[in-house]
Amino acid sequence: MSLQDYAGDALLVNLWATWCHPCREETPYLQALHREHRDAGLRVLGVSVDRRADREAVEEYVAEMGIEYDIVLDPDAKSQDVFRARGLPTSVLIDRNEIVYFSWVGPVPEGDPAFLAGLADVLRRRRTHITAPPTIPSGNSVSRAVVARKATRASSSRSKHTGHAQASPGATASNAADATSTATKPRPLIIYKYT
Repeated sequence: MSLQDYAGDALLVNLWATWCHPCREETPYLQALHREHRDAGLRVLGVSVDRRADREAVEEYVAEMGIEYDIVLDPDAKSQDVFRARGLPTSVLIDRNEIVYFSWVGPVPEGDPAFLAGLADVLRRRRTHITAPPTIPSGNSVSRAVVARKATRASSSRSKHTGHAQASPGATASNAADATSTATKPRPLIIYKYT
């Protein structure tokens, strides 16, 4: 599994950790967004930057919060470089053409008119071209990550707006990754399923 598997869908990538209190506050809203907009083509991908040793804590968190969207482990925090995250949580909305629509540092604000208008715009857009998947420098090894899906339900609660947009609209997800590239050839960020 790779980020290319989400091609053609609108993708909300959320970088988080189990120890991050604001991440915990926003998780029910991300679950609600997943449920409400998945039929319209929104995919939510939670990327945990917890350490390898915290795998069990991540699985417990997913069960406790009733998360139904994809969760991957990134214990080496490569995603923070790829998506230029300046803190946790960080959310990146990528349209169907794999163009970064915006990046948000802090919890995604529930009911924020600007966020909802941006999400609606991304969901209305159709795929018009195919680009390369987001990449990371090949000089860095990508450790195996874990994908966990849980079928429990989450109750909706809310967090306050504490974040701010940071990426300029129109940047491609590939361009974000290219900023971390070295002279070596980049390769896709690979995400592995677990059983």
